[in-house]
Amino acid sequence: MNPMLMILGASAAAFFGVKFLMKKDTAIEDRRAGAIDLCTACEKEGLGFLTPTLRAYAVGDYSGILGHFRELVRGLTDSERRAAALEAMMAVQLDKRLKDEPFRNQLKDLIKIAEAAEQARKEAQLAKMTIVNPVVLNGIPSTNTVLINPVTSNGAAVAEGVTSA
Repeated sequence: MNPMLMILGASAAAFFGVKFLMKKDTAIEDRRAGAIDLCTACEKEGLGFLTPTLRAYAVGDYSGILGHFRELVRGLTDSERRAAALEAMMAVQLDKRLKDEPFRNQLKDLIKIAEAAEQARKEAQLAKMTIVNPVVLNGIPSTNTVLINPVTSNGAAVAEGVTSA
């Protein structure tokens, strides 16, 4: 075999091998840069509980990621920590979003819908109540008539103390 071809072949193999490895390294660095960007975005949006895991990934601390995932799972399964994380995120989001007029109007509409649903639930609950021992004087029910809700959370009938007019 021609030594010149062997040198040329070895040079080409080395060149393409290094180029391949550099592309792999660039892909890893791009993923890590993306993790840093995501970490920053999470921090800005009030999702600070995700940042330790993302930072560990960004620096290549793969054994640390496992510990951070465990901590994340503990945080999400603990109701107090979950509530605190949600409260922190909501504080950041509301602070940002309440500056936006369309969002404020949308939020007001959602509150009106929720209040209407609560009112409808209360009216439906009153409609389920039945009058027990109505006292009628001259054709007018007494004000001490008690309404009973036949269905309660524990299955027993409970006097609501609501009087009829």
